[in-house]
Amino acid sequence: MEDARVSWVAGTAAGAINGDLSPDDRWIAYQSSETGRAEIYVHPFPDLAGGRWQVSAGGGLQPVWGPDGRELFFRGPDRRLMVASVETQRSLILGTPAPLPVELFAPAPGRPYDISPDGKRFVIIEEGEPTMQALPQITLVLNWAEDLKRLMAPAK
Repeated sequence: MEDARVSWVAGTAAGAINGDLSPDDRWIAYQSSETGRAEIYVHPFPDLAGGRWQVSAGGGLQPVWGPDGRELFFRGPDRRLMVASVETQRSLILGTPAPLPVELFAPAPGRPYDISPDGKRFVIIEEGEPTMQALPQITLVLNWAEDLKRLMAPAK
């Protein structure tokens, strides 16, 4: 790989995770707990010194850009999927995040959802509630030796 470089996005003690580049590769959204609570931030990219904007207010996880770069989705503190409008003509202008009618129940780290390239569908991977059909079943056979003798006996 020619001209490979490593650039640190956020060198905080809390770290930065779940980074996602905008479709035009000019912005990077990520999650950081530097304030004591996970929040969503956006930096210009690759010029990381060009500013930083906080997107979420009250908590946020797992950001993902919409396919046209005009929306930024993230998981809110109440597990709701949130969306903030984004304008990037001259600089970054963020709208107030609003909840969507979708709750994300996946407790796994990382991002358990994505948006289709046309922006019309979400794919969500979540852990379901265990049901009796989903639980492993054990069959216990009593008096199996007697059953075996009966099955092996010559036909009368």
